[in-house]
Amino acid sequence: MSIIEVYGLVKIYRPNVVALNKVTFNIPKKGLYIVAGPNGAGKTTLLRILYTALLPTSGEARVLGFDVVKEAKEIRKRIAVVPQDARPEPYLSPQEFVELYLMARDFSRSDAIRQARSALEVLGLEHVRNRLCLTLSGGEKQRVLVAAALATNAELLFLDEPTSGLDPLARRRVHEALQELVKGGHTIIVTTHLLNEAEEVADVVLLINRGRVLAMGKPDELKLSTLRYQYRVTVREPCTSLMNEIKYLDINIVRRGDGDLVIYVNQEELRKLIDVLTVYGSSFTVEKIGLDDVFREVVTNDRNA
Repeated sequence: MSIIEVYGLVKIYRPNVVALNKVTFNIPKKGLYIVAGPNGAGKTTLLRILYTALLPTSGEARVLGFDVVKEAKEIRKRIAVVPQDARPEPYLSPQEFVELYLMARDFSRSDAIRQARSALEVLGLEHVRNRLCLTLSGGEKQRVLVAAALATNAELLFLDEPTSGLDPLARRRVHEALQELVKGGHTIIVTTHLLNEAEEVADVVLLINRGRVLAMGKPDELKLSTLRYQYRVTVREPCTSLMNEIKYLDINIVRRGDGDLVIYVNQEELRKLIDVLTVYGSSFTVEKIGLDDVFREVVTNDRNA
């Protein structure tokens, strides 16, 4: 049985506003899956349908073997959710909030206390666990919500933009906690518009834009299958003579609006390019390509199709 199966899923909010357009994909096994794309791509709509908070217009979706429309109650028993823009109750402490969340899911009080304390510690919140949530920072409030979901030990977790607004250290804590859960046999579906975040932590990435799935696979596989080049070189204030020298190399040149050049190059040609840039005294940086480059490529190909 697959974890999630989606076939021809469509969601139309009103005439001419298509949030999901015949989305089809399959999540066959446990792991950390990230649905990535820009704001407005359809990520939240997709998750809301999968965790049974929103009905699809047409198509089918099954979660843990259950139909999202006909068997929603069975799905809800087995999942935990952190919706986008959710907030913990302001006049409860993090400890109290997580405890009550667990007891609402039929945990005993003693188990709820233990699980809540453990989850808050994992996410670096033990020092604020008895403060009122209204006194916490935005990032701390977000981590309280994630702690509540983690504490359930649910078979499947849906987290909609769980690291939005978090500083790098807090984001790392969340990532580490999620990866530990995956090692323990859980499946986690996360949305993000931060493609570098997806590249760092995901087992599999699903790229979505304008309500359509453009690509799905392991981060490294997506880069190899989509992009011809492996490196991105940014050159500042390039001169005409330099342009004449490098135009014979096997590279892809993109001129930015600020006048800088972005050059995509493979491993073999990188050394030649660096030698030329050094001779001309050019200021440049070299970076490995990432999922943001993959996304730009698949979006461009989709528009030209």
